[in-house]
Amino acid sequence: MCFAPLVLNWHLKILPFEERKEELRMTLTSANVKLDELAKSPGISSGVDLLTSLFTDEDANVRKAAMEVYVRRVYRAYRITSVMVEEATDGHLRCKWEFQPSDCRDNCINRQGILSVAKTIDEVEKVLGDVSSRLDMTKPMVSDGGEFLNSLHIVLLDGEKNKVQEIEAALHMHSYELFSYGIHLVNILTPVAKEDPIYYTFPHIDFGAQLRKKLERDRLFCWLQFFTRPSITKHRGKKVPREAE
Repeated sequence: MCFAPLVLNWHLKILPFEERKEELRMTLTSANVKLDELAKSPGISSGVDLLTSLFTDEDANVRKAAMEVYVRRVYRAYRITSVMVEEATDGHLRCKWEFQPSDCRDNCINRQGILSVAKTIDEVEKVLGDVSSRLDMTKPMVSDGGEFLNSLHIVLLDGEKNKVQEIEAALHMHSYELFSYGIHLVNILTPVAKEDPIYYTFPHIDFGAQLRKKLERDRLFCWLQFFTRPSITKHRGKKVPREAE
């Protein structure tokens, strides 16, 4: 058992894509697998991008396990307090988790993350529906220092059909909702067949603590642009969202 992660890592590095994918699939469905331990294993480092290719697996248990391990792996630098993966009757997959900075000891605020799967950015309304229905709005959305606390990850299965400008425009149109949900950055993930996925990150402009508190109180922010150009224009694999680095 002690060398299993190393064996998995070795396989994932040298086998063809489909074989690597099947190897990871079998690991996820193993009877004695512990997803939290697997996510922290060095052996999963070469397969983290493969996890996204399993978000559409024919087996619902594989889809859910892949999403949970992906979230736990990307947020391994944080202390995750809960993870819940759900699948709607139409097959729509979503995940909600809560996390804290790993170095926080007292009075730690639980931050919230949402990962939602959509076909294209045209389904942004469905994604925001996941956010509004899954976030615990009784918890702080903004820290006392004015920091936005929550994160949104969107998997666009046919995302290559969308240009970066279209994604940016769709997020900008819904900046009101994103602000009210305390979303400080949006990560877009686009799986690519038999290749590493593509990531985009859209961060908020830094308004400063006092201005953000005023905007939160008065809701006078419809005219402000909340998103800059994506800090990651286009890259494949081996790159995790900025906050998890």
